[in-house]
Amino acid sequence: MRTQSLSGVVLFLLVAMLSYAELPPTLTSVEVGDFGPGGGVIFAVPGQKTSLEVWLQAAPEDWYAGGDPLAALKDARQLADTYAVEATEPALVGNRLSPAGGWRLPTIEELQLLFEARGQIPGLVMPSFYWSSSTAGDGSEILDMFSGYRERGRPDGRHRVRPVRTLIVE
Repeated sequence: MRTQSLSGVVLFLLVAMLSYAELPPTLTSVEVGDFGPGGGVIFAVPGQKTSLEVWLQAAPEDWYAGGDPLAALKDARQLADTYAVEATEPALVGNRLSPAGGWRLPTIEELQLLFEARGQIPGLVMPSFYWSSSTAGDGSEILDMFSGYRERGRPDGRHRVRPVRTLIVE
């Protein structure tokens, strides 16, 4: 009888603890500036200043030793690809899903959204141009994180790199 009472108390306490436990936010409650899986910051959410139907996440501030590196375009692509392979953070947290790694150079439109949220993204270097994956002539478009100014970056130019990834609903 005593064992039965004790197991009932334990069950009650377990249910009470679970009902008050802090659950991870659902995708509908995640806002710009929140941290996503693996520590990177969410910088775009559906319906917020965009027609996107996905969430975008910037790589964590410490994604590369010493902060966002300066690199030529070829090296920038390689850095983002290498980070995509080496990132070991969990791909699924709550109902937020990202392909394994999934990190890449942002498009110029995504870089513009990153610029708009720059006050909530730790580690962005300002003033500095950042590479995008959007081609322009023989190079790619770049964007200044201080002014939002866009221009064509030459392939041998050295600009900063911050990978991003898309979070999709399961």
